[in-house]
Amino acid sequence: MASKNSVVQAALLGSVLLAPRALAQEAAATTTPPAPPPAPASLDGVPAPEATSNEPEEGGGGISYDPQGRRDPFRPLTGEAADTEARKKYEQTLKGRLLSEVRLTSILKHPDGNIATFEGGPKKQGYFAKVGDELWDGTVIEINADSLTVVVRQRLEDPNQIKQWRDIPIPLYTEPVEGQGPGDGGGGGPR
Repeated sequence: MASKNSVVQAALLGSVLLAPRALAQEAAATTTPPAPPPAPASLDGVPAPEATSNEPEEGGGGISYDPQGRRDPFRPLTGEAADTEARKKYEQTLKGRLLSEVRLTSILKHPDGNIATFEGGPKKQGYFAKVGDELWDGTVIEINADSLTVVVRQRLEDPNQIKQWRDIPIPLYTEPVEGQGPGDGGGGGPR
């Protein structure tokens, strides 16, 4: 009889000890998840925007980014790739051309101010420019018919530069290499 009592006592003791654990697991499975922590406030006291989910939307098939007034970190900071859509608006004009895409072809003297002609683009189109006219990445600031140069102030998109521009003189004729004449491929003619 003593052994029968000890078995019953052990079973009763085991159920008493294990019952709270089973009840806790069952309660955890049926409770709602805790609320997310409140959004941290930014330094200026305005609450920071909520983070967007990386889960694809029902209709879309990828990750979306909501900049909420901030720069998109996945777009290039500088360069032509960042500006292609905006440049399409001006693609038939000098303003739609980078300085590296055009070359100076002539300088004309005119009573109202000198005029420079440029050639460039995929179809080698011709463009006229006066002082103040803009290219995509610069502005014509001087056209000198005496020295046959045009000076373009090129805008720089490098945040490490102190000056956000540089003046680039563009000569009408390239300098001949010493020892070579105009017929020897040493320059001397239009660029």
